[in-house]
Amino acid sequence: AAIEQNVWWYTCYHNWNAVINGGCGLAALALGDEDRNAQKTYSRATTGLRALFAALGKEGGWAEGAGYWGYAMRYALLLGEAASRLADDQRIFHRRGMDATGLFGVYFTPNGHAASFGDSPTVPVYGTLYNLVRHYRRHHRCRRLSPAHSHRPAESKTPSDQESLHTENSQAHN
Repeated sequence: AAIEQNVWWYTCYHNWNAVINGGCGLAALALGDEDRNAQKTYSRATTGLRALFAALGKEGGWAEGAGYWGYAMRYALLLGEAASRLADDQRIFHRRGMDATGLFGVYFTPNGHAASFGDSPTVPVYGTLYNLVRHYRRHHRCRRLSPAHSHRPAESKTPSDQESLHTENSQAHN
């Protein structure tokens, strides 16, 4: 009913889109065997997410800063993970920018400290980053997120630590 009334969150570009559409999609998947409207709700939720993914830069950038990026990606990825397991639906993971968006979280939280913009300059939820790392098979990213890695002296880090971030991101977009 709310969607037919053109409710604001359904097609907005910011984090609320992912939070509400992602939550509705999750509920629909959870109730799929019990509610005859579940498939329709899931379809509407994934359709509503189009505006969110249209706002996600092809390089994975997010206009609201790292805090809201983490909030939005948490819900988008929860739905993506559930959809891939319960409905064999990988579409969320194939949206523009999803393969590189984990870099946004890494770049704006050097050594685990928020270096962002917007009104929520917080460190994104690491579960979001780990899910992206696992799904896109970028396991070397986990080292950069580890507190042990962040606090080692600079000379003990391999020269390729910073170079691999830049090289991999450049190769992904060529």
